[in-house]
Amino acid sequence: MTGCATVSRTGCRLSAVSCVGRYANAQEALQHLPGQRPDVVLMDINLPGMSGIECVRRLKESLPETNILMLTVYEEPDKIFASLKAGASGYMLKRTPGRN
Repeated sequence: MTGCATVSRTGCRLSAVSCVGRYANAQEALQHLPGQRPDVVLMDINLPGMSGIECVRRLKESLPETNILMLTVYEEPDKIFASLKAGASGYMLKRTPGRN
């Protein structure tokens, strides 16, 4: 089973993986993730305080083997490029319609 952590203002529900942590902001993620050593991190761009892009840059210094996927609503090429340049492994758009 893959260990996964999410860093998102809204959280994330996953059923096929074990979620080892959920953090509402980059500072919490930077504090806890290096000790948890997840295989995959789902990272939002728009976090309170430090951006998800800057968090990726800092996490990759201590977790170079961890795959970080940006999971966001932003489709702008500059945000995609900045995320990948910071060390993100991929970029997925949130396009799920809201619940009724």
